[in-house]
Amino acid sequence: MELEALWEQLGGVARRLQVELRIERLTIDAESKEPSRGGLCLLRGRRVLLVDERAPLRDRVATVAAALSRFDLESIHLPPLVRATIERGGKMQARHPAREAARVPPPAGSTWVRIGVAVAANDGPIA
Repeated sequence: MELEALWEQLGGVARRLQVELRIERLTIDAESKEPSRGGLCLLRGRRVLLVDERAPLRDRVATVAAALSRFDLESIHLPPLVRATIERGGKMQARHPAREAARVPPPAGSTWVRIGVAVAANDGPIA
């Protein structure tokens, strides 16, 4: 399922739960100086889920999924990927699970360094 389709499915789940999904330009968090991703709040007795319009789609999906993970969804039929995304609380699955499962431990005496999402091996110690 593409990210756009997942976004649409999550919006449908929010509507079924009577959660208003609002996409708005959110301000920067004063403490962390980071843009706010949004979250679930109660506004005049209504459940409202705010999502930052400037956030990448992947972050918006994660915000909505994390908020929906607080609800009981047992009685709602959901496609497996949508349910799994919500159950993980918005943490996205690795893009290549077969590669993740195929990782082998480093050879004895070598040092592994994580560079972004890639891992590189070095035959000697890092100075």
